[in-house]
Amino acid sequence: MNISRNCTSNKFVNRILLAVLLNLFCDDLLAANFYVRKSGNDGNSGTSPGTAWLTINKAALLVGPGDTVYVGAGVYNEQVAPKRNGTTSNPIRYIADTTGSQTGDAGTVEITYAGTAVSVAQSDNVHFVGFQIRSSVRGVYWRQSQGGRIDSCEIYGNSDFGVEVDIAAVTVYNSIIRNNGSDGLYASGDSDVLVQLCELRNNTGSGASGKGQKTKLTIDRSRLYSNAIDGVHSETGNFTFVNCLVYANGNDGVEVTLGSAASTIQFCTIAANGNDGIRQQTGDMSISNCIVAFNAFGGLERHNGTMTHSYNLVFGNTGGDFIGTTASTGEISVDPNFVSLAGRDFHLNRRSPAINAGTNSSPSVNVDLDGNSRPIGPTFDPGCYESKLGVNPTGLRVLSWKEIQ
Repeated sequence: MNISRNCTSNKFVNRILLAVLLNLFCDDLLAANFYVRKSGNDGNSGTSPGTAWLTINKAALLVGPGDTVYVGAGVYNEQVAPKRNGTTSNPIRYIADTTGSQTGDAGTVEITYAGTAVSVAQSDNVHFVGFQIRSSVRGVYWRQSQGGRIDSCEIYGNSDFGVEVDIAAVTVYNSIIRNNGSDGLYASGDSDVLVQLCELRNNTGSGASGKGQKTKLTIDRSRLYSNAIDGVHSETGNFTFVNCLVYANGNDGVEVTLGSAASTIQFCTIAANGNDGIRQQTGDMSISNCIVAFNAFGGLERHNGTMTHSYNLVFGNTGGDFIGTTASTGEISVDPNFVSLAGRDFHLNRRSPAINAGTNSSPSVNVDLDGNSRPIGPTFDPGCYESKLGVNPTGLRVLSWKEIQ
Protein backbone atom coordinates (compact mmCIF):
# COMPACT_ATOMS: atom_id res chain seq x y z
CA MET A 1 0.00 0.00 0.00
CA ASN A 2 2.77 2.45 0.83
CA ILE A 3 4.49 1.79 -2.51
CA SER A 4 1.20 2.33 -4.36
CA ARG A 5 0.48 5.57 -2.51
CA ASN A 6 3.99 6.87 -3.17
CA CYS A 7 3.69 6.05 -6.88
CA THR A 8 0.32 7.77 -7.07
CA SER A 9 1.68 10.79 -5.23
CA ASN A 10 4.73 11.00 -7.48
CA LYS A 11 2.58 10.79 -10.61
CA PHE A 12 0.41 13.62 -9.31
CA VAL A 13 3.44 15.82 -8.57
CA ASN A 14 4.91 15.06 -11.98
CA ARG A 15 1.67 16.03 -13.68
CA ILE A 16 1.66 19.37 -11.85
CA LEU A 17 5.27 20.03 -12.83
CA LEU A 18 4.53 19.12 -16.44
CA ALA A 19 1.52 21.45 -16.48
CA VAL A 20 3.60 24.33 -15.13
CA LEU A 21 6.33 23.75 -17.71
CA LEU A 22 3.78 23.52 -20.53
CA ASN A 23 2.17 26.77 -19.42
CA LEU A 24 5.52 28.55 -19.39
CA PHE A 25 6.41 27.09 -22.78
CA CYS A 26 3.05 28.05 -24.24
CA ASP A 27 3.37 31.62 -22.97
CA ASP A 28 6.67 31.94 -24.84
CA LEU A 29 5.34 30.13 -27.91
CA LEU A 30 2.13 32.12 -28.17
CA ALA A 31 3.66 35.55 -27.40
CA ALA A 32 3.15 37.86 -30.35
CA ASN A 33 3.59 41.43 -31.55
CA PHE A 34 0.60 43.66 -32.17
CA TYR A 35 0.33 47.13 -33.70
CA VAL A 36 -1.66 50.29 -33.12
CA ARG A 37 -1.63 53.24 -35.55
CA LYS A 38 -3.67 56.37 -36.12
CA SER A 39 -4.43 54.97 -39.59
CA GLY A 40 -5.60 51.66 -38.12
CA ASN A 41 -9.05 50.17 -37.52
CA ASP A 42 -10.25 48.27 -34.46
CA GLY A 43 -11.93 45.82 -36.80
CA ASN A 44 -8.50 44.68 -38.03
CA SER A 45 -6.48 41.79 -36.63
CA GLY A 46 -3.75 44.06 -35.20
CA THR A 47 -1.08 41.54 -36.14
CA SER A 48 0.89 43.70 -38.61
CA PRO A 49 1.46 47.40 -39.32
CA GLY A 50 -0.89 47.04 -42.32
CA THR A 51 -3.66 45.53 -40.17
CA ALA A 52 -3.09 47.73 -37.11
CA TRP A 53 -5.74 48.62 -34.57
CA LEU A 54 -6.81 52.24 -34.14
CA THR A 55 -6.90 52.38 -30.32
CA ILE A 56 -4.50 51.23 -27.61
CA ASN A 57 -7.43 50.08 -25.53
CA LYS A 58 -8.40 47.55 -28.22
CA ALA A 59 -5.03 45.92 -27.53
CA ALA A 60 -5.58 46.26 -23.79
CA LEU A 61 -8.67 44.07 -24.05
CA LEU A 62 -7.02 41.25 -25.98
CA VAL A 63 -3.27 40.83 -25.51
CA GLY A 64 -1.80 38.29 -23.11
CA PRO A 65 1.44 37.18 -21.42
CA GLY A 66 4.57 37.94 -23.43
CA ASP A 67 2.75 40.07 -26.01
CA THR A 68 4.20 43.39 -27.16
CA VAL A 69 2.04 46.22 -28.47
CA TYR A 70 3.84 48.77 -30.69
CA VAL A 71 2.06 52.10 -30.87
CA GLY A 72 2.77 54.48 -33.73
CA ALA A 73 3.12 58.26 -33.48
CA GLY A 74 0.11 60.44 -32.73
CA VAL A 75 -2.24 61.61 -29.99
CA TYR A 76 -4.49 58.89 -28.55
CA ASN A 77 -7.44 60.48 -26.79
CA GLU A 78 -8.60 57.48 -24.79
CA GLN A 79 -8.32 55.76 -21.45
CA VAL A 80 -5.96 52.81 -21.65
CA ALA A 81 -7.14 50.15 -19.17
CA PRO A 82 -5.38 46.75 -19.46
CA LYS A 83 -7.66 43.83 -18.63
CA ARG A 84 -5.29 40.86 -18.58
CA ASN A 85 -2.21 39.73 -16.64
CA GLY A 86 1.29 39.18 -17.86
CA THR A 87 3.73 37.04 -15.90
CA THR A 88 7.03 37.91 -14.24
CA SER A 89 9.01 36.33 -17.07
CA ASN A 90 6.51 37.30 -19.79
CA PRO A 91 5.07 40.75 -19.07
CA ILE A 92 2.64 42.52 -21.37
CA ARG A 93 4.50 45.47 -22.92
CA TYR A 94 3.10 48.61 -24.52
CA ILE A 95 5.91 50.38 -26.41
CA ALA A 96 5.74 53.82 -27.99
CA ASP A 97 7.35 53.39 -31.41
CA THR A 98 8.85 56.88 -31.55
CA THR A 99 11.41 55.88 -34.20
CA GLY A 100 8.81 54.31 -36.49
CA SER A 101 10.92 51.19 -36.86
CA GLN A 102 8.00 48.89 -36.03
CA THR A 103 4.89 50.72 -37.22
CA GLY A 104 6.29 53.06 -39.84
CA ASP A 105 4.98 56.09 -37.92
CA ALA A 106 7.79 58.05 -36.24
CA GLY A 107 7.24 60.77 -33.64
CA THR A 108 5.91 61.27 -30.13
CA VAL A 109 3.21 58.94 -28.88
CA GLU A 110 0.81 60.75 -26.54
CA ILE A 111 -2.03 59.49 -24.37
CA THR A 112 -4.54 62.02 -23.08
CA TYR A 113 -8.02 61.64 -21.61
CA ALA A 114 -10.70 63.59 -19.76
CA GLY A 115 -10.26 61.34 -16.69
CA THR A 116 -7.38 58.96 -15.90
CA ALA A 117 -5.28 58.38 -19.00
CA VAL A 118 -3.72 55.03 -18.01
CA SER A 119 -5.59 52.92 -15.46
CA VAL A 120 -4.09 49.57 -14.43
CA ALA A 121 -6.34 47.77 -11.96
CA GLN A 122 -5.90 44.12 -10.97
CA SER A 123 -3.62 43.49 -13.94
CA ASP A 124 -0.17 42.16 -13.06
CA ASN A 125 3.12 42.52 -14.94
CA VAL A 126 2.08 45.28 -17.33
CA HIS A 127 4.75 47.65 -18.70
CA PHE A 128 4.51 51.02 -20.47
CA VAL A 129 7.60 52.26 -22.34
CA GLY A 130 8.29 55.60 -24.03
CA PHE A 131 4.90 57.36 -23.85
CA GLN A 132 3.95 60.94 -23.14
CA ILE A 133 0.97 60.84 -20.79
CA ARG A 134 -0.45 64.30 -20.46
CA SER A 135 -3.26 66.80 -19.99
CA SER A 136 -5.61 64.43 -18.20
CA VAL A 137 -7.10 64.58 -14.72
CA ARG A 138 -4.71 61.89 -13.48
CA GLY A 139 -1.87 60.64 -15.63
CA VAL A 140 -1.41 57.07 -14.40
CA TYR A 141 -3.32 55.11 -11.75
CA TRP A 142 -1.99 51.72 -10.64
CA ARG A 143 -4.15 49.71 -8.23
CA GLN A 144 -4.06 46.19 -6.77
CA SER A 145 -1.46 45.02 -9.27
CA GLN A 146 2.04 43.57 -9.07
CA GLY A 147 5.06 43.83 -11.35
CA GLY A 148 4.09 47.13 -12.97
CA ARG A 149 6.65 49.26 -14.79
CA ILE A 150 6.72 52.77 -16.24
CA ASP A 151 9.85 53.14 -18.35
CA SER A 152 11.19 56.19 -20.24
CA CYS A 153 7.86 58.02 -20.09
CA GLU A 154 7.07 61.71 -19.65
CA ILE A 155 4.02 62.38 -17.49
CA TYR A 156 3.01 66.03 -17.37
CA GLY A 157 0.29 68.64 -17.34
CA ASN A 158 -2.28 66.49 -15.53
CA SER A 159 -4.60 68.35 -13.15
CA ASP A 160 -4.20 65.83 -10.29
CA PHE A 161 -1.39 63.31 -9.58
CA GLY A 162 1.08 62.49 -12.29
CA VAL A 163 1.30 58.88 -11.04
CA GLU A 164 -0.80 57.37 -8.25
CA VAL A 165 -0.02 53.89 -6.89
CA ASP A 166 -2.50 52.23 -4.52
CA ILE A 167 -1.97 48.72 -3.10
CA ALA A 168 0.43 47.90 -5.92
CA ALA A 169 4.07 47.19 -6.76
CA VAL A 170 5.45 49.46 -9.48
CA THR A 171 8.86 50.53 -10.79
CA VAL A 172 9.14 53.99 -12.34
CA TYR A 173 12.36 54.12 -14.34
CA ASN A 174 14.13 56.79 -16.39
CA SER A 175 11.01 58.94 -16.55
CA ILE A 176 10.10 62.61 -16.17
CA ILE A 177 7.10 63.56 -14.00
CA ARG A 178 6.52 67.30 -14.18
CA ASN A 179 4.04 70.16 -14.04
CA ASN A 180 1.18 68.16 -12.56
CA GLY A 181 -1.56 69.73 -10.43
CA SER A 182 -0.79 67.72 -7.29
CA ASP A 183 2.09 65.42 -6.29
CA GLY A 184 4.24 64.13 -9.11
CA LEU A 185 4.04 60.63 -7.64
CA TYR A 186 1.79 59.48 -4.79
CA ALA A 187 2.02 56.00 -3.25
CA SER A 188 -0.39 54.65 -0.63
CA GLY A 189 -2.27 51.59 0.58
CA ASP A 190 0.61 49.23 1.35
CA SER A 191 2.35 49.79 -1.99
CA ASP A 192 5.93 48.98 -2.96
CA VAL A 193 7.30 51.66 -5.30
CA LEU A 194 10.81 52.04 -6.73
CA VAL A 195 11.65 55.34 -8.45
CA GLN A 196 14.98 55.15 -10.26
CA LEU A 197 16.85 57.53 -12.58
CA CYS A 198 13.86 59.87 -12.71
CA GLU A 199 13.22 63.60 -12.69
CA LEU A 200 10.30 64.93 -10.62
CA ARG A 201 9.93 68.69 -10.97
CA ASN A 202 7.58 71.67 -11.09
CA ASN A 203 4.65 69.79 -9.58
CA THR A 204 2.04 71.79 -7.64
CA GLY A 205 2.31 69.35 -4.71
CA SER A 206 5.45 67.46 -3.71
CA GLY A 207 7.78 65.74 -6.15
CA ALA A 208 7.00 62.38 -4.55
CA SER A 209 4.98 61.41 -1.49
CA GLY A 210 4.06 58.19 0.24
CA LYS A 211 1.53 57.19 2.88
CA GLY A 212 0.81 53.98 4.77
CA GLN A 213 2.47 51.91 7.48
CA LYS A 214 3.14 49.09 5.05
CA THR A 215 4.02 51.27 2.08
CA LYS A 216 7.61 51.04 0.89
CA LEU A 217 8.97 53.97 -1.11
CA THR A 218 12.50 53.81 -2.56
CA ILE A 219 13.96 56.66 -4.60
CA ASP A 220 17.37 56.09 -6.19
CA ARG A 221 19.55 58.32 -8.40
CA SER A 222 16.81 60.84 -9.11
CA ARG A 223 16.38 64.62 -9.22
CA LEU A 224 13.53 66.31 -7.35
CA TYR A 225 13.37 70.06 -7.73
CA SER A 226 11.19 73.15 -8.09
CA ASN A 227 8.11 71.42 -6.65
CA ALA A 228 5.69 73.74 -4.84
CA ILE A 229 5.72 71.82 -1.53
CA ASP A 230 8.36 69.21 -0.60
CA GLY A 231 10.90 67.39 -2.71
CA VAL A 232 9.77 64.22 -0.90
CA HIS A 233 7.03 63.90 1.71
CA SER A 234 6.99 60.53 3.48
CA GLU A 235 4.44 59.04 5.85
CA THR A 236 5.47 55.48 5.00
CA GLY A 237 6.55 52.43 6.91
CA ASN A 238 9.78 52.20 4.92
CA PHE A 239 11.43 55.08 3.06
CA THR A 240 14.83 54.81 1.35
CA PHE A 241 16.42 57.78 -0.42
CA VAL A 242 19.81 57.31 -2.09
CA ASN A 243 22.02 59.27 -4.53
CA CYS A 244 19.41 61.97 -5.11
CA LEU A 245 19.58 65.69 -5.78
CA VAL A 246 16.87 67.78 -4.07
CA TYR A 247 16.79 71.53 -4.50
CA ALA A 248 14.64 74.65 -4.91
CA ASN A 249 11.46 73.05 -3.58
CA GLY A 250 8.98 75.44 -1.99
CA ASN A 251 8.97 73.83 1.45
CA ASP A 252 11.27 71.07 2.76
CA GLY A 253 13.74 69.06 0.74
CA VAL A 254 12.68 65.92 2.64
CA GLU A 255 9.88 65.79 5.21
CA VAL A 256 9.20 62.63 7.21
CA THR A 257 6.08 62.91 9.32
CA LEU A 258 2.98 61.36 10.93
CA GLY A 259 3.00 57.55 10.77
CA SER A 260 6.51 57.11 9.40
CA ALA A 261 8.48 54.17 10.78
CA ALA A 262 11.94 53.76 9.22
CA SER A 263 13.78 56.17 6.91
CA THR A 264 17.24 55.85 5.38
CA ILE A 265 18.83 58.80 3.56
CA GLN A 266 22.29 58.36 2.01
CA PHE A 267 24.53 60.17 -0.46
CA CYS A 268 22.02 62.91 -1.23
CA THR A 269 22.56 66.60 -1.92
CA ILE A 270 19.72 68.62 -0.41
CA ALA A 271 20.19 72.33 -1.01
CA ALA A 272 18.48 75.70 -1.43
CA ASN A 273 14.99 74.55 -0.46
CA GLY A 274 12.38 76.96 0.88
CA ASN A 275 12.31 75.61 4.45
CA ASP A 276 14.27 72.72 6.02
CA GLY A 277 16.71 70.44 4.29
CA ILE A 278 15.52 67.35 6.20
CA ARG A 279 12.64 67.62 8.67
CA GLN A 280 11.75 64.69 10.93
CA GLN A 281 8.48 64.53 12.86
CA THR A 282 8.48 60.85 13.91
CA GLY A 283 9.99 57.38 13.43
CA ASP A 284 13.59 56.17 13.18
CA MET A 285 15.77 58.01 10.69
CA SER A 286 19.33 57.32 9.57
CA ILE A 287 21.23 59.96 7.56
CA SER A 288 24.75 59.49 6.25
CA ASN A 289 27.07 60.85 3.57
CA CYS A 290 24.75 63.72 2.63
CA ILE A 291 25.30 67.41 1.88
CA VAL A 292 22.55 69.54 3.41
CA ALA A 293 23.28 73.17 2.66
CA PHE A 294 21.87 76.64 2.06
CA ASN A 295 18.29 75.76 2.94
CA ALA A 296 16.05 78.65 4.05
CA PHE A 297 15.54 77.29 7.58
CA GLY A 298 17.06 74.21 9.25
CA GLY A 299 19.60 71.75 7.91
CA LEU A 300 18.84 68.62 9.95
CA GLU A 301 15.73 69.37 12.02
CA ARG A 302 14.36 66.77 14.44
CA HIS A 303 11.08 67.33 16.27
CA ASN A 304 10.27 63.78 17.38
CA GLY A 305 11.60 60.30 16.78
CA THR A 306 15.17 59.05 16.65
CA MET A 307 17.60 60.66 14.22
CA THR A 308 20.97 58.94 13.77
CA HIS A 309 23.40 60.76 11.49
CA SER A 310 27.10 60.72 10.59
CA TYR A 311 29.58 61.82 7.91
CA ASN A 312 27.34 64.58 6.58
CA LEU A 313 28.32 68.08 5.49
CA VAL A 314 25.73 70.48 6.91
CA PHE A 315 26.29 74.18 6.24
CA GLY A 316 24.74 77.57 5.64
CA ASN A 317 21.18 76.72 6.59
CA THR A 318 19.58 80.00 7.65
CA GLY A 319 17.77 78.78 10.77
CA GLY A 320 20.65 76.58 11.97
CA ASP A 321 22.47 73.52 10.73
CA PHE A 322 21.34 71.21 13.54
CA ILE A 323 17.95 71.71 15.22
CA GLY A 324 16.79 69.21 17.84
CA THR A 325 20.04 67.31 17.35
CA THR A 326 23.79 67.98 17.36
CA ALA A 327 26.69 67.25 15.04
CA SER A 328 27.90 63.67 15.22
CA THR A 329 30.72 61.41 13.98
CA GLY A 330 32.53 62.65 10.88
CA GLU A 331 30.26 65.64 10.34
CA ILE A 332 31.58 69.01 9.17
CA SER A 333 30.00 72.44 8.79
CA VAL A 334 31.93 74.22 6.04
CA ASP A 335 31.01 75.57 2.61
CA PRO A 336 30.73 72.55 0.26
CA ASN A 337 32.05 74.62 -2.67
CA PHE A 338 29.55 73.61 -5.30
CA VAL A 339 30.55 74.36 -8.88
CA SER A 340 27.74 76.95 -9.02
CA LEU A 341 25.03 77.39 -6.40
CA ALA A 342 23.39 80.17 -8.43
CA GLY A 343 23.59 78.08 -11.59
CA ARG A 344 22.22 75.01 -9.80
CA ASP A 345 25.32 72.93 -10.53
CA PHE A 346 25.83 70.90 -7.36
CA HIS A 347 28.92 68.99 -8.45
CA LEU A 348 31.91 69.52 -6.15
CA ASN A 349 34.47 72.17 -7.00
CA ARG A 350 38.16 71.25 -6.86
CA ARG A 351 38.50 72.93 -3.44
CA SER A 352 35.45 71.25 -1.94
CA PRO A 353 35.93 69.99 1.63
CA ALA A 354 33.48 67.21 0.85
CA ILE A 355 36.00 65.36 -1.33
CA ASN A 356 37.04 62.16 0.50
CA ALA A 357 35.09 63.25 3.60
CA GLY A 358 32.52 60.43 3.61
CA THR A 359 32.62 56.79 4.55
CA ASN A 360 31.29 53.45 3.39
CA SER A 361 27.74 52.70 4.44
CA SER A 362 25.25 49.90 4.57
CA PRO A 363 23.66 49.09 2.23
CA SER A 364 26.67 49.75 0.04
CA VAL A 365 26.39 52.36 -2.74
CA ASN A 366 28.54 51.70 -5.82
CA VAL A 367 27.65 54.56 -8.19
CA ASP A 368 26.65 58.22 -7.95
CA LEU A 369 23.88 60.21 -9.61
CA ASP A 370 25.92 60.52 -12.81
CA GLY A 371 26.67 56.80 -12.88
CA ASN A 372 30.30 57.23 -11.82
CA SER A 373 31.81 54.57 -9.58
CA ARG A 374 31.97 55.15 -5.82
CA PRO A 375 34.50 55.77 -4.46
CA ILE A 376 36.80 57.32 -7.07
CA GLY A 377 39.35 58.49 -4.52
CA PRO A 378 40.54 56.71 -1.39
CA THR A 379 37.14 57.04 0.27
CA PHE A 380 33.60 58.21 -0.46
CA ASP A 381 32.41 61.77 -1.06
CA PRO A 382 29.18 62.85 0.64
CA GLY A 383 26.43 64.17 -1.59
CA CYS A 384 24.93 62.82 -4.79
CA TYR A 385 28.09 63.33 -6.88
CA GLU A 386 31.41 61.55 -6.49
CA SER A 387 34.13 64.00 -7.50
CA LYS A 388 36.68 62.90 -10.08
CA LEU A 389 39.05 65.25 -8.29
CA GLY A 390 39.54 62.73 -5.48
CA VAL A 391 42.57 61.44 -7.39
CA ASN A 392 44.85 63.84 -9.29
CA PRO A 393 46.37 63.08 -12.75
CA THR A 394 49.66 61.85 -11.24
CA GLY A 395 47.79 59.12 -9.40
CA LEU A 396 48.64 60.61 -6.00
CA ARG A 397 45.86 60.73 -3.48
CA VAL A 398 44.27 64.12 -2.82
CA LEU A 399 44.11 64.91 0.87
CA SER A 400 40.71 65.40 2.40
CA TRP A 401 39.77 68.64 4.16
CA LYS A 402 39.88 66.83 7.51
CA GLU A 403 43.44 65.65 6.85
CA ILE A 404 44.55 69.15 5.91
CA GLN A 405 43.19 70.44 9.21
